[in-house]
Amino acid sequence: PLPALLGDDETGAPLPALLGGDESHPAFMAEATLKYTGQGAEFLAGKRHILQQVDFEATSSVNAREWSALLAALAGGAVEDLSFRKCSLNEAKAMAIAAELSHFGGSLRRLSLRGNRGLSAAGLAALLKSLQGEGGGASLQLDLRACEIDDAKLDAVGLQLACAMADAAAPLCINLEGNRGISAQGW
Repeated sequence: PLPALLGDDETGAPLPALLGGDESHPAFMAEATLKYTGQGAEFLAGKRHILQQVDFEATSSVNAREWSALLAALAGGAVEDLSFRKCSLNEAKAMAIAAELSHFGGSLRRLSLRGNRGLSAAGLAALLKSLQGEGGGASLQLDLRACEIDDAKLDAVGLQLACAMADAAAPLCINLEGNRGISAQGW
């Protein structure tokens, strides 16, 4: 029953005691969302099978090598929603992230890159390529709002975008709101 899971049974024992002291028990580690605040890759690896949403928002100090390690720790887990909102992603960071996203095994449903104004066309193309085959039959939402995407970047990633959409097992929904550099012709 729910009260026992919360540690509010007749004994008043905290949850780890109810589970025999096993803090790795799935009922104890039931959180599905994590706001990243500098936890290491080992911490993330230990929770990858229960984390569904990981928010890296405004984590601009992480370098490309560190992004690789963090995402490698989450690969093969239950993560459906990743947010890199305002993480100051540049080409090197985007390439490192893209290399790891291909190992998520179709679990990803939402990817936010919102507010990353430093994304190059090559970085954006790599990210789009990494999403091919993601979604596992469910729709995939890609948030590219306010990334300073213009006609030149759209032209550069057009083929990759078309491939990502064609390879998707279900609809790929891309939000490009706030990218004022896209002309009417680009739309």
